[in-house]
Amino acid sequence: MNQYELYITGGRDPIGYGFVENVIHAANLGAKLKEGTLPRMTFPQSITMVIESELPPTPAAWMRVFEVDTKKEVFATLEKTEPSEFSMDAEDEEKDLSTNDAGEPWTREQLDGMTWDQVKAVGKSVGVTGRDREKVIKGYFEKVSTSE
Repeated sequence: MNQYELYITGGRDPIGYGFVENVIHAANLGAKLKEGTLPRMTFPQSITMVIESELPPTPAAWMRVFEVDTKKEVFATLEKTEPSEFSMDAEDEEKDLSTNDAGEPWTREQLDGMTWDQVKAVGKSVGVTGRDREKVIKGYFEKVSTSE
């Protein structure tokens, strides 16, 4: 069994109701008041508790967890529970938007046929940003003409 030290706070609740809930949660896990310490009952409330457990308690915004032996902080780990719908193909990552598929600069007709999001991406690929479609297109042509 490993021993962990829990540093528990109440957050932004000046009355202390959230603090009491946090202490009750830690006590339900088996934590006890650390010997030789007293809780701070004025805002911001805090208390140091200890717990013996095989696995460390999961840290939260209101609770920091430290290993007693090594004094190292235990950090929360993110576990992937479901497959994500987001995917990024290597082709999309390597594709250069500053030129069309033929490797030539985009023409005015091609840019006019694009959606605003596509035009913004093309402009951003050469370092031109903005909220006005015409200014982004004009800036794109200025950058492309200077790079040739």
